[in-house]
Order: sequence, then structure tokens, then C-alpha cells
Amino acid sequence: MGVGTAISLCTYLFTPQHPIYFGIFTFLGLAYLVVQPIHWWLQKSPGSCGWLLSAIAYDLTRHLTDGVIIWQGKIIGHLPSFLYGDWNVWLGLPGAEFVSLEYVPFLPNIFLFLCGLYLFQFMSEHEKGQAYLKKLS
Repeated sequence: MGVGTAISLCTYLFTPQHPIYFGIFTFLGLAYLVVQPIHWWLQKSPGSCGWLLSAIAYDLTRHLTDGVIIWQGKIIGHLPSFLYGDWNVWLGLPGAEFVSLEYVPFLPNIFLFLCGLYLFQFMSEHEKGQAYLKKLS
């Protein structure tokens, strides 16, 4: 989070026409801070189930910045415009005037982060996955 904050501050000061707000470092720090306290609870579900649910949640929320919820290419819902603004930029609901050279919003990317966590858990739960993980280390 510190590196992300430093990058945001530097780009705001030195290149105000191309600032970076909520970049990848900020997201990774925030994701770690949110997931770490509940990691013990997340591990209670099987890795395959957690991965599938996280993938579905990612797919449903990946168009939030556009104001819609899409499932398999079809719009299933519109979000109200009052949710979008400067106060919700970090979450993935930026206002129309928001500009950032790099933008990695919390939603939907937290679900992508969880997909990786559950994929590792799934591989750890199975012999072939454990053998593959040993090869990597």
C-alpha cells in the first residue's frame, strides 16, 4: 500500500495530467489487508468450490465501472448512478470525470485475487497439484 500511495503522490505532483490512482500496488496491498484476517475462514471451503464461486463473482462484477452487471454477455442489471462518484472510486464505481493512467478497482479484482488463492488451495488438496507445486519451488 505504501508503494502504491507513493506512486499516486509522485504522479499527482510531477505529472498531474496523467496521475495514477488505485494502481496495482494499491490494490494488492488492500486485497492482502482484507483477505488476511479472514483467510482461515476462506480455507474451510474446498478449493474447487471457492474458485468457481470467485470466478462467477468476478464475471458478474467485471463491468461495474460501466454501470451494469452482465452475465454471459447479457445485461441483467443496471446500478443506480448515485453509487458512482469520488467516494467510491476505490471500490470500482468511479464518477464520469475520474481519470487515472492505471486503475485497478477493488471490485471485481478482489474476486480474481481469490481465484488465485483458491487455485493454490485446490492444487494443494490433490497429489498431482502438490507434485506440480514442488516442481515450482
